[in-house]
Amino acid sequence: MSDTTSILDPKTLRIAALVVAVTGLPFVYFRDTWMIAAAVTLSGGLILLAGAEAEDDPRQRRFAYVCFALAVAFMLIDAIGTLVAPA
Repeated sequence: MSDTTSILDPKTLRIAALVVAVTGLPFVYFRDTWMIAAAVTLSGGLILLAGAEAEDDPRQRRFAYVCFALAVAFMLIDAIGTLVAPA
């Protein structure tokens, strides 16, 4: 019997989510890309939440909520920047 790792394996999901969430962070340093950072971080949080629900892991679920909070913060920063930007 071969030992293969499923793509839906919780450990694989956790690694994929970390890669996706970390990929969004560099967009914070560029101007006008807060929504891209929010979208990438939000998708990482969704992958983490799926893995947490499959594995019933409260620690991973908390990390997913941190990703969601970061995504909301990035969206708020983008909205505030749009409101106060000179016309």
